[in-house]
Amino acid sequence: MKIIIIGGGKVGKTIAQYLTKEGHKITIIEKNKQLLDALLNSYDVAGIVGNGAVVKVLEEAEVQKTDIFIAVTDNDELNLVCCGMAKAMGAKKLVARVRDTDYADQTELIKQGFGVDLIVNPEQSTAEEIANLLRFPFATTVSSFEKGRVVSVEIRMPEGSPLIGKTIREVATEYSANLIVGAIIREGNVIIPRGDDILLADDYVSFISTPNKIDAFFKKTGIFNQKVKSVLIIGGSRIAYYLTRKLEDVGIKVKIIESRQERCQQLIESLDRVDVVNADGTQKQVLDEEGIENFDALVSLTGIDEQNMIVSLYAKSKKVETVISKVNNDTFDNIMEDINLDTYISPKNVVANQIIWFARSVKSQEESTIESVRKTMDNNLEILEFTVKEGNELIGVKIADMKLKEGTTIATIVRKREIIIPSGEDTIEQGDKVIIATIRKVEELDKIVR
Repeated sequence: MKIIIIGGGKVGKTIAQYLTKEGHKITIIEKNKQLLDALLNSYDVAGIVGNGAVVKVLEEAEVQKTDIFIAVTDNDELNLVCCGMAKAMGAKKLVARVRDTDYADQTELIKQGFGVDLIVNPEQSTAEEIANLLRFPFATTVSSFEKGRVVSVEIRMPEGSPLIGKTIREVATEYSANLIVGAIIREGNVIIPRGDDILLADDYVSFISTPNKIDAFFKKTGIFNQKVKSVLIIGGSRIAYYLTRKLEDVGIKVKIIESRQERCQQLIESLDRVDVVNADGTQKQVLDEEGIENFDALVSLTGIDEQNMIVSLYAKSKKVETVISKVNNDTFDNIMEDINLDTYISPKNVVANQIIWFARSVKSQEESTIESVRKTMDNNLEILEFTVKEGNELIGVKIADMKLKEGTTIATIVRKREIIIPSGEDTIEQGDKVIIATIRKVEELDKIVR
């Protein structure tokens, strides 16, 4: 597909990096020539120096032939103007980054007004992911599907777990587990498990089911039963604002430590029940005075990765159960694992993944019947959603009778309002939405069988 990206900052760079790997033809429009030159030297993309809201620049980029137009500059209003211009000039699909909290509750109106197909808000999306992690504090990654009705919860199997040494089939039987093990990462290798595969310590395991069934399963195992009732947030950023709103809605007590007095006042005025402290939350003395050891979770959201890492390490030393760090620099990934900080999140990667999933969905809809595409388990596992249409060869066939290709499993069947975690006796019917987990390239639902 032909894709235009307006803005060559962190998000634009990350999007270009991933989309070029998938074979798309990318053109980046960026005002800063030095920044654009660096991107052109690093990736196989075309580039134009200029303003993405100017007709001549868009004509030079051949916007009328564009499949997806993505505006991700630092200016919300400019992104929307760029999209409006691109729409008028013939671009097919539009994506805009909109970050201002004032616009958070009117995204549907903005989409209608400017003809935008997808609005991405890095801070709001990051807050949603962190909120999911706090709901499942034992998880390293949580991905949601079907508007949150289905989740994929990734954990690192701890030493001493009663699940270790058991087969997938034994786990399902002993714990009446109404879920699917979507994938296992073991020593860097990805496994789509069958019933006789065994779980081992330090495996990264993806469990797929409804949120309530995931909760029930881990309560039965007795290894992950902590609940987050209080959260200490370091840094009063937009992410902190969105996250606090979500946590307040479910009755979790929040305290924010923010060094800027003006920002503290803004948070106090916009959040109802939050305790805001004007201090430097990266200082040990401040953390001790605010009772860091008394909180169930700490989320470090300062603008400096190294500070977030240090604060998180100190929180772990004080036995805080759940610690989440914001880290934007990808070069820290291995370091985070080496120092045992498994749960960290990058806003630029969150929004880049949203856009990448959108682009893959657009391409898939052109080439197949895929409704949406998600990547998880460090991008090693794809979770695809299909709607079963009339004439599909798998309609009425028992899953036990399907000869599924290696590396593929049927994770969930959504039938009207019912979420079905499939057994061998279940069938796929017309109108169902089927969610599959795979490490293979799959473009049609009936191609998952041999």
